[in-house]
Amino acid sequence: MGLKSADIWERIVEQRLPGFCPLGTGNLKPVFLSGADLRRHINHVKQERHLLNYHEIALRFKVKSTVVARWIDNGLLTPSLKIGAAEYFTQAEVDDFCANHIFTEQAAEILKVDRTNMDADGSFAAPRRAGN
Repeated sequence: MGLKSADIWERIVEQRLPGFCPLGTGNLKPVFLSGADLRRHINHVKQERHLLNYHEIALRFKVKSTVVARWIDNGLLTPSLKIGAAEYFTQAEVDDFCANHIFTEQAAEILKVDRTNMDADGSFAAPRRAGN
């Protein structure tokens, strides 16, 4: 169950999503949905399908949203659902990403480098010379 028009119609028919059509039109077009009801429906689908948006992914990995956007732009994460400009990722995809990539803290530990020698973007800072 997602956000295809057939899925939305199914939820309207089952009275799980209120839809309204103008009186006297004699057909079901157009159907109006309230913004609040549609947001509730989107949240329900997110929970049902274990979906995360890029802000939730950023919180999970303790990175900025712009970092997650870069991962998406570079094809490291692919959304499984798009609703307008919003992109959603399954929990399983995010777990796979985590399992198959190394993050700053892990890199510092493997390389036996103090995390304080890293720049904010995770790259290593050039060693500082005495007197500088």
